[in-house]
Amino acid sequence: MNILDTIMNSQGGQVASKLAGQFGLNPQQVEQTLQSVVPTLISGVKNTVSQPGGLQKLHEVLQSGNYQQYLGNISAAFSAQGIASGQQALAQVFGGDAVSQITSKVSATTGLAADKINQILPVITTQVMGVLNKVEQSPVGDLVESAMNSSLGKMATGFLGSGAGSGGAFDPLAAVKSLLDAHTGDGGIADEVKGLAGKFFK
Repeated sequence: MNILDTIMNSQGGQVASKLAGQFGLNPQQVEQTLQSVVPTLISGVKNTVSQPGGLQKLHEVLQSGNYQQYLGNISAAFSAQGIASGQQALAQVFGGDAVSQITSKVSATTGLAADKINQILPVITTQVMGVLNKVEQSPVGDLVESAMNSSLGKMATGFLGSGAGSGGAFDPLAAVKSLLDAHTGDGGIADEVKGLAGKFFK
């Protein structure tokens, strides 16, 4: 699964046009913005998850924000509640100072004004977090967890030693971590903001 493609293909592939209409952008500007912002957000989440306790903290953030609702309905991400949810996630992953730096870099990359990027950034954040939220809550993950916790599943886990957490139970966050790990070298400005994440523990 590719996070950017998942966002673009959600809601019948209308995400780009809805972003364009909401913020007065042309298709090329939307594409440039997404290609710059999404890898940067993924990099920030990966850096945070790499810290001790970071994966569990991500789980708590995803659960409290209920971001999957915005992936299925980007219009809701344009609401005051949606914007607030996106801003909260940005603050938790990057922190205020880093968000300002990201805004400046995206503005320079896309040619859009910084105040426009400030409006768009929380919305795209809800979409990225929505994908992670969806993967974590996937029915497939529920089925695998149930299977792994069965007697036969626990026996298989003992032999295979993979895909399980402590006590032989399937870790529902394993799919989220695998998805994040699969996103390497995505381009954008991700490499320029490494080290700006990790604000979960502040």
